[in-house]
Amino acid sequence: MEELKLKKIQPRANTIITTGQRYYEKNDKQAKDAYIKKRRDNQHLLTTAEDKNLHLLVQKVIAIGPVVHDVKVGDIVKINPLHYLDRKLVAQRESLERDVLDLTGTRVKETYSELDYKFPTIDINDEECLLLYDRDIDYVIIDADGDSFKNLKENY
Repeated sequence: MEELKLKKIQPRANTIITTGQRYYEKNDKQAKDAYIKKRRDNQHLLTTAEDKNLHLLVQKVIAIGPVVHDVKVGDIVKINPLHYLDRKLVAQRESLERDVLDLTGTRVKETYSELDYKFPTIDINDEECLLLYDRDIDYVIIDADGDSFKNLKENY
C-alpha cells in the first residue's frame, strides 16, 4: 500500500498545528558539532534543550481547529511544554553514608533524572509539524527582536 503524504489538513475542535522547528536541523551534524564545541569551549556542564535538539518553544501557527479562539493562522506563539514533559531516570544508587536515613531508619535511595519534552508530531508536505491544543499556547507574540522571530515570520 502506498504511503499517505499529507499536503494540507483541517484540525478538529481545539487542535492547533504549528511549525516544528528545532534548534538545528535533525540531520545537520556539522551544526550540532559546532554547537557542542562552543559549549565545551565555554565549559558549560548542564545539558540543555539545545544540546538534545528539542523543538523550539516559539513556533508559527499553520492551522487551527474550529473551536480555537484568540489564535489565528500565521501567529507566532510561545508554547508551554508542561503537558509533554518526559522524565527519564538517569541513575539510582543507595546512599553509602550511614547518617542519610529516612524516617523509618532505612537508607535513602538517591535518584537522578532528566526532564525532556516530547511533542506529538505530524508530517505535512514532508515537514515535521507539532500537533498541540489551545491550552498549550502561553501567548501570541505580536512583535519581538531577534533572528529566530524574523525567520519564523518571513519563512513560514
